[in-house]
Order: sequence, then structure tokens, then C-alpha cells
Amino acid sequence: MNVINVKDADLAEKLETKGYDVIHGFLKSEEVESFKSFFFARIDDSGVEAPFFTSHWSSSQPYRKEVDDFVSNQLLPVANQWFDDYKCLLGYYLFKKPGKNGQVTPHRDWSLTDESRHTGLILWIPLTDINEENGGFELAEKSHIDAPIRGTNIHPPIPEELHITKIFPKAGDAVIMDNRLIHASQSNQSNEGRLAVGLILFPEDAQILHYFKKDERTGRRTIKVGDNFLRNSFYDYKNPLSTEHLNVFTDTSEMHSMFGKGKKKHPTFKDVKLQERFEKFGYVILKGFLDKETISHLYSVYQENANVVTDKSFFISQWSNKREMKDQINKEVQKALVPRAQKYLFNYDPVFAVFGVKHPKPDSDMYLHQDWSHVDETYFRTVNVWCPLLSLTAKHGPVQLIKGSHRLFDTWRGVDIPDSFLGIGAENLKPYLTDMILEAGDVLMWDHRIIHGSGINQTDTSRVAAIVNMRPRDAKFYLFYADSYEDIKEIEVFEPSADFFTANDSANEPSLVKESALFCHHFPYEKLTVTEKQLSEFLDEEFSNLE
Repeated sequence: MNVINVKDADLAEKLETKGYDVIHGFLKSEEVESFKSFFFARIDDSGVEAPFFTSHWSSSQPYRKEVDDFVSNQLLPVANQWFDDYKCLLGYYLFKKPGKNGQVTPHRDWSLTDESRHTGLILWIPLTDINEENGGFELAEKSHIDAPIRGTNIHPPIPEELHITKIFPKAGDAVIMDNRLIHASQSNQSNEGRLAVGLILFPEDAQILHYFKKDERTGRRTIKVGDNFLRNSFYDYKNPLSTEHLNVFTDTSEMHSMFGKGKKKHPTFKDVKLQERFEKFGYVILKGFLDKETISHLYSVYQENANVVTDKSFFISQWSNKREMKDQINKEVQKALVPRAQKYLFNYDPVFAVFGVKHPKPDSDMYLHQDWSHVDETYFRTVNVWCPLLSLTAKHGPVQLIKGSHRLFDTWRGVDIPDSFLGIGAENLKPYLTDMILEAGDVLMWDHRIIHGSGINQTDTSRVAAIVNMRPRDAKFYLFYADSYEDIKEIEVFEPSADFFTANDSANEPSLVKESALFCHHFPYEKLTVTEKQLSEFLDEEFSNLE
């Protein structure tokens, strides 16, 4: 873990163990007076009436910027004498008016990065002597250790039994604390306002994130927000559940360029004829893709790992929590299929590889569906590469698909997003299905948008296929979620880790994404309506004279 980069070894040790330390005489007396004069000359510009406030709570963007510029420019050079390779996310004042209502309850500041790799530092400098009468300063030693994630509408409970240390730094002293540390202060019972100045510091190479929930009921989201997030956002101190600051990230050029219409499509196949067939039909079949030796090897790998899933009549090996077995299957299937597929596909790489198994049981059918979107499909296409390890007949329950349906039912797919063909109904779609009857070692490559499924295995042999999911090398990996299953308003887009599918049981644990992945985009949900009549007319027009 890369936690702190502090030049002084004693300070580094205290930050690591206690979570804080005090540097006496950090500012000279004339510097203290300069900071005080700047603040009080502009106090009426803040517009904040709270008994305790920070300058960041002001709704006046010019005021916030003027304060941030002044504080950051004055303090950062001094801070750099103590810390290596830190960037300043915000400079600000903290003012506690005289009176009984200015108490700051025990809390931790927001998480602003991946805290398994980095943590931030808070530089807090009183500009008036701190004493018991004006509220003191309270710290819970060691509370930074194993701190939970914090953010908008994410308020982990503060432990009831805390070891609180009260400190009383003098004007110009600097309290340096880990931003995960629990801290607090009491109300100001003196006759004078209490003023402090602060910096929020993070390592230069730390990616700045924001963790939030849209409300108390929804799952956690993580946004990549950039170094100016705190500077550009506004926290409504009157409404702690305010999420106005979350609108900041939607205005970046990166977001506007995502999922745009009218882009030139990335080619899927190197061969023009294969590309044309893939675009029209939604799939291609290549004969003799695997040789007998490779088929035999893959089948032996399957037999070694046959109990990767034991409670389903149809499954893919991904639907398992047996990580070692999944890893071996993923490795061996990729080794066999990927180099061969890349001879045909244009700059494609694997996402994950599995065995698809259909046992000879009456409940072994696979319902009709479209595979999840996991790239920007306004530009890229993802492909399933599917190879049976035995020759198939109609009784094996082969893959069935509706040719061309990828064009008619072209919409986003993902977690809790209803199938676009629900209005027609799965039973009414069955007459339009085509069985994919393949020999052992043939390959079926299909567009993830195509409607497909498979029937019951009525033989006495398990139907085993080696499968690899592939996406363009230049395409970012996304997962798409409906914001609500019952009343969908938006599609939310997350950027998970590259190994998400191999590390997790993606069929049963998609909620893991919301806890670990970056929330990077959202857009309105548009329900696609296609009638059976439209489907029938489309198929007649496109394929009635073709094989």
C-alpha cells in the first residue's frame, strides 16, 4: 500500500500508526495575520450563515475560487517542504462562530481515491489559539486503520467506543492527519470567532474518485472525477443528502464522446465477405476450426473439471465460485481458440473463456436471450466464438438463433434491462429460430446482439462446447445496468476491472460491479418496441431468397 510520502521519518511513523501529528510553528506570525486579513475582508462574500462552515460550502463560485487560489498558493510551497509528490485538491477556510450550535460531530472526510493504494492528508492550521473554551480539536487515534469507504449518502457508523484525544494547537501550528481519521470539535463558547485554514493533499499519482449513492437505498457508485472535482463542486451544507455536485462529471468531453451516434463502425472480420455475412446474418460458421488433437485435449480438460458446476442441467463454467477450475478452463480454452479466432477477427482480444455444457436432462434448455453489451456498440461489436467438441444433431439441443435479429433488436443489454423482444414473447419467436447444426471442431461466431437460445438435450451424451468471448482491442470494457428494474429511467454504465468475468460469478453476482467498478456514464432509457408483424416482414424481406 502506498500510503504516505513524508520527508521526516518521525512524522511519517506517527501518521502511519496514530493517524496524525502536530508540526509546531508551521506558519510565522505574520503569515497567520495575512491569512486572517484575507478571510475577514471577504467574509460577507461567502453568503454562508451557519454557526460553523468551511469556505467550500459557499454557493458563490467566484468566492470559492478566490479563497482556494489564495490558500493553495500560500500553503502548498510550505507543505512541499514536508511532503513529497503531493497535489492539492482544495484550499479552504474553516470558521466557527461564537455560540452553542457550532459543534462538529465525530466524522471521517470523504474517500477520494482507491484507499487500498493511496490515502490523502488533511493539513489543518488554526489561525487562533485553540483551547477548551473555543471548542478544542478531537481526534480518534488509529481510527484511520481499515476505515470503510465514505462519500455522498455513504455514512458508515462511527464506533461508539472511541479513544478520543483532545489537542490544543497554537495559531500557526499545523495538524497533519490521515483523511480517514475520525475527528471532531465542540461548540465555540468564547466571545471570538475561531478561524483555521486547510489543504486537502493527495499523492500525485492517485486517481481521484468519488463514491456515492443516489439515495440511502441504492447501491454504491464510483466516479472517476479528476483533480478539480472539489474545486468545481458545491456542497449544500443545509442538505447533507444533496447530490448537486455529482453533475460535475457529466460535462466532461470524455463523457460527451461516449456512445455517440454516426460513428464509422470498427470492422469485425478481416475478410470482406465474412464481414458482409456477419453484418447481414449476425453470425458466421467456419468449418474445421479445431483439429482432432485440440478437440481431444479440450475434452480432457473438461473431464478434469467436470464438477465446476454440479447443480445445473445447462451451464457455462463461469457460473461457479471454484476459481482454480475456472482459471484452468479459461487458460486452456483461450490457448486453443484465441489464436485461431484472431486469424479471422480484426484486432480482437479475449474477454474470458468457458465450457458450455448441456447435460441430457429435461430441463437443459436455455431460454431465448441476447448477450450483455460490454462495449460502446455504436462503434464496436463483440463476438462469441462457440465450438462444439462433438458433432451435433437436432436432438443435442444445438444453438438456435434468429438470423438478422441483431439489426432489428439493436439496443443496450445488461443487468435488469428487460429483453427487447418481451412484447412479442419467447413462444411466438420459436418459429423464426434456425438450428445451428455443427460438426465437432466447427465454429459459430455470433454478434452478441442476436437473439439465441438452445433446446433440450434429448440424447444420452452431454453436449460440451468451448467458448470464448472476444471484443475489439481498442474497446473499453463496460457493463450496463438499469437504474431500477420496475420503473427504468436511465441506463448506468460501469467500467469494471479487466478480470471481472473470471474473478466473479457474473450470472449471480452482477451487483459486485457497483461496489468495485467506476461509474462512468448514464443516459436515458429508450424502450425498443418491435411487433411480431414487423419481425416477420423483416425476415421475409431480408432472407426469404437466401440460405
